[in-house]
Amino acid sequence: MQLCSLNSQATVEFTGSETFFGKTASLLQDHHERSHLQIMLMTIMLVLVGLSISLCVVNLIYLLVKGVDVREALSFTIVLLVASIPLAIEIGE
Repeated sequence: MQLCSLNSQATVEFTGSETFFGKTASLLQDHHERSHLQIMLMTIMLVLVGLSISLCVVNLIYLLVKGVDVREALSFTIVLLVASIPLAIEIGE
C-alpha cells in the first residue's frame, strides 16, 4: 500500500464582498428606489384589485338577494375574485 502526501500553497487575493459571488450578493441586497414605471404599475394594480373586490361584493349581495344558496353564491364569488386578480403585474417588494 502506498500513501502519497502533497503540500501546496495558495494566496487569497479577494474575500467576502470583493469576490464575484460577494459582489452579486451585495447587488441583490441593495435597496433601490422604485422607478416611475414601477410606481404607476403598483397604482394600477391596487386600483384593479380594489375594483375587483368591490364588484365581487356587489355580485355576492346580488346573488343573495336573488335567492341563490349561500354556499353557491360564495363559491361563485370566490372563483370570480381569483380569476380577476391581475397576476401578470409584478407585485412590488
